[in-house]
Amino acid sequence: AGFYNAIDVFVNPTLRAQGLDHTLLEAMVSGKPVLATKLASITGSVVVGPHLGHTFSPNVESLTEAISKVVSDGTEELQRKGKEARERS
Repeated sequence: AGFYNAIDVFVNPTLRAQGLDHTLLEAMVSGKPVLATKLASITGSVVVGPHLGHTFSPNVESLTEAISKVVSDGTEELQRKGKEARERS
């Protein structure tokens, strides 16, 4: 829990399909918005949407855009998304 308390947003930049990603669920339970790759194994098993964070295609350009969106969200919006993530997890 200490790790999740020290961050503002959880980034999961995986490049290939995998099973259920417990780190995303842990971050959501900890009340952190998530940045997750748009892969069926992630979006199909963990409810990830704009109200909980951001998704991005598995490439550097999309990750960079998603990080820029997080920065522009600001602290209050990130806290709102984190609260919603906790409620949905």
